[in-house]
Amino acid sequence: MLRVFVAAMALALAVPGPAAGQQDARERPDGLGGFVAIGVGVAPDYEGSNDYEIIPLPIARVAYGNVGLELEGLGGRLDVSPFDGFGFGPAFNYRMGRDDVEDDRVDALEEIDDAVEIGAFIRYGQPLGLTSGDEAVVRLDALFDVADGHGGIIATLSAAYTFRPVEDLGLTVGTSARWVSDDYADTYFSVSPAGAVASGLRTFEAESGVTDIGLSLAATYALTDRWGLLATGSTSFLLGDAADSPVVDDAGSATQFFGGVAVTFSF
Repeated sequence: MLRVFVAAMALALAVPGPAAGQQDARERPDGLGGFVAIGVGVAPDYEGSNDYEIIPLPIARVAYGNVGLELEGLGGRLDVSPFDGFGFGPAFNYRMGRDDVEDDRVDALEEIDDAVEIGAFIRYGQPLGLTSGDEAVVRLDALFDVADGHGGIIATLSAAYTFRPVEDLGLTVGTSARWVSDDYADTYFSVSPAGAVASGLRTFEAESGVTDIGLSLAATYALTDRWGLLATGSTSFLLGDAADSPVVDDAGSATQFFGGVAVTFSF
């Protein structure tokens, strides 16, 4: 079963818009603008795994007037801020559960149900003037599971810098840090006594804390005024109880990779 890890691993990634052919929605006569991207990616088959699988990679940025919709995998945000440079609004994510994974020991643990996470985000971005058309963005996302997949809270702080070394090429470099509550940590990183018997992994009780930090890079290249290419990659490093969990330390890896390519269409 494919696990769309894009939202989990690349949510903090500020993907640059197409380098050519994209016009800010507020500058367009019809008030509508943006782009969509469809492609494929490679990601761990569960959080902390060292086994990888191919996943779909849908991304979109659509704006109408002062309202903007951002989609990344099965998650996204709705920006309802009327202020230039300052964004806020609801955020959401559908996190697929853990079952039928490659590692037999982790697969023997209790299955984890899908989670539906809702919350909010706040963002501030301004040009730094280091290059023409550049922008630095800081964003905070806070989500809470309402479907009892993990029943916890996730807060992600991210920062990104976008610039265009040439007209047709956009680059974004980013970094992020994620904090999770006890419920989230316990669901994904703890091993109960029953789970230890079934899997052979040692018992472990994970608690809240900063679970990972990440680095990311994304690039867009304009082929025409409408069509372009997007490539994105990120590395995250699990920390604390997440890294020490047998699910990661014994059966997986604390270093997680994600990469993907997509075709973009601007409108």
